[in-house]
This record gives sequence, structure tokens and C-alpha cells, in this order.
Amino acid sequence: MWLTRKIPMSKFTNTLRLMTMRGTLMLASRILPGLTGRYLGRRFVTPQAAGRARAAAVLRTSQDVQTGTLELDGIKISTYVWGDPAQQPYVLLAHGWSSYAMRFADWVPSLQSMGYAVVGFDQPAHGLSGGTTSHMPQFVEILQQVGRHFGKPEAVIAHSLGASSIVFAQEEHWRPERFVLIAPFLAPADNAFHQFDAFGVAHKVFPHFEGYLHALRITMRLFDCTCLIVRR
Repeated sequence: MWLTRKIPMSKFTNTLRLMTMRGTLMLASRILPGLTGRYLGRRFVTPQAAGRARAAAVLRTSQDVQTGTLELDGIKISTYVWGDPAQQPYVLLAHGWSSYAMRFADWVPSLQSMGYAVVGFDQPAHGLSGGTTSHMPQFVEILQQVGRHFGKPEAVIAHSLGASSIVFAQEEHWRPERFVLIAPFLAPADNAFHQFDAFGVAHKVFPHFEGYLHALRITMRLFDCTCLIVRR
């Protein structure tokens, strides 16, 4: 849930924390709908920070990985390459929300044993990449630029928001031959509104929440279209 953060704690403490958050959001959304909407908008585009520390920890113990950076849209994107994608067929890894490329590291030896090079990267505000916020349109744009840089992959393995985004990111000149889509995130907007209801957020907050996202070039129509196209 993007309204919560995964912090180790006892079951009782976690329940108390969620109850406190629910009560706070219920009250704030009725008294200060504008401020609450902007706060929730910011939370919606802010990945969990824990992924950054985990990415660094996994990288420290990884072998034979070539790290690099790409400057995309003014953001430094961390890349991870095993083998030589210029000479070998390669598999592109696309992580999900609040995740990171090195989360796939355990799969790399098996892919290499089958003759593939492997390419991974961290989306903005994820893993070791720059940035503090991200969202699905940006996931799509960065995927497109990574695809243009490395060329046509033999396959793509994508998870969650990465799986949803690759459907829209693929372009004719680098379209993958095969797709492995793991638990694609099909309805980000529906998920957001479901969480609002679960936390008792007043509906008059929604226009302010959407207004915050509109300012970032994110529209709920885009997410609705995502669901519509996938269903077709």
C-alpha cells in the first residue's frame, strides 16, 4: 500500500499506527481537503525509501556486474549489465514500484547459462538512480529511452508497474521478442481510490489529489485507459 511504509514493528504497533493514520486522514480530509489532497498526491508519486538501501546492499555482494549511468531527462539512471548486450541476445529487466533492478540479481546466472546477456536499470527515485518522485508516465518514458540505448532485447522480464509500463513503452525498432510480465499493476487509479476509501478519506479531497497529479503531467484518464486497453 502506497499510503503506508514498510517499517519493522510488532503486529500491535502496526495496527495502532494504521488506526492513527486512518483517524488523522479522516479528520484532515474533512477540515483541510486541499492540503490533504496535495499530501496524498505527493505520497502517490514517492517510492518507499527502503528500496535504495536494499539495492546498495545487494550490489555490494554481486559479482560480474558492470555498473553505469545514463543521463535521461536530466536524471542519472543507474544501469546494470551482465555480459555484452551488443554481441549477445539480451534480456531486459524492468522492476516495479518501490523496487530496484538488483532485486532480479538471483535470476541472472540462469539467464547467462542460457547464453543471454542481461540489462537492468533503476527507475527515477528507485534503487541507485537520481530523483525523488516517479510515476507511470515517467516509467514508460525511461523504459523507451533505455530500449533505444541498448537496442532490441530478446526478452523482457517485468514486474508490477514495470510490467504495465512496458506494454506502452515498446517501440517498433526495439520491441522485445518475448514478454514475461509478473503481476502487472493494471489499475493504479482504482488502487488509489480504494485506499482512500479504506482510510476514510473524504471524497472532496479527490479534485485536489488529481490537481496535484495534473501539475506533474499525470492524469487519471491515463490510468483508466491502461485498464481499458488491457481488458481489450
